[in-house]
Amino acid sequence: MMLRALLADMRLVRLGETDAELACAAHARPVAEKKLGDLSKLMSELAGKPITARLIEGEPEPATTGASEARPEPIEPDVDHPIVKKTLELFNGRIIDVKPVRSKPTDEPGEI
Repeated sequence: MMLRALLADMRLVRLGETDAELACAAHARPVAEKKLGDLSKLMSELAGKPITARLIEGEPEPATTGASEARPEPIEPDVDHPIVKKTLELFNGRIIDVKPVRSKPTDEPGEI
């Protein structure tokens, strides 16, 4: 749990073949320095190879809400499909969002 709280005050600046540079908020830096080994272990597990975490000077940038990022075109639901119609009637529902279905569990979201 301690690492999760610490990661909220950090930002990955660079990920190399064997090392990672992390910017850390000033108030969290003393704890981050003590937890570099744990951070390295976590990053190694995620990367599938040995990674050494290093702290660099600078504050992490605030997280963006994503509002300025490009959003995919909305998918128009097939409201005329009999199953969709029956489901909407049965549950007195409405369509809020439509997400594409992956053809295989191993597909990545962009590989549909």
